[in-house]
Amino acid sequence: MLHVPFLYKHMHSLHHRNINVGPWSELSMHPVEHAIFLGSVLIHWIVAAYPVHILFHLQYYALTAATTHTGFEGLVVKDEN
Repeated sequence: MLHVPFLYKHMHSLHHRNINVGPWSELSMHPVEHAIFLGSVLIHWIVAAYPVHILFHLQYYALTAATTHTGFEGLVVKDEN
């Protein structure tokens, strides 16, 4: 959805301007994107959850940012034949 031309131009292009790809480059985004991305944790104010589930939710988002933007999107296996 963030690659729809209007949203990309006004919000998401900031994320793609980050040319120094590192583990935390996913967090280089527009404040509205931060509100959407991290705002999902607010569901726990509506739907009761055990505190460990809330911590797992936060940890999942932090670690996903680190693992999906390290510059290695997939495993390349050389054909040995």
